Amino acid sequence: MNTRTLVVGQKIWMQSGDQLKEATVTEITENYVRVEITRTESENGYCIDFRYDGVQSGVWGWVDAWDPRPLCGEPLKPWKLVDSIR
Repeated sequence: MNTRTLVVGQKIWMQSGDQLKEATVTEITENYVRVEITRTESENGYCIDFRYDGVQSGVWGWVDAWDPRPLCGEPLKPWKLVDSIR
């Protein structure tokens, strides 16, 4: 995914193994792109920071603070940004 073309408010997809999740870009800095996963009945909302190469670099809100450890989906693989649902 070309993260340099993302804009705040844009809907994107992220993938962990076979699991896909939609998120919204909430912040773009020179160091990272932050996306928000909206709260649902079964899951609290949280944010994930991605480096510009699309690799996850940290989580915000999962433990009520920024955490550099990658948050993983069900197959225990860190999230990555993807261009579309494949």
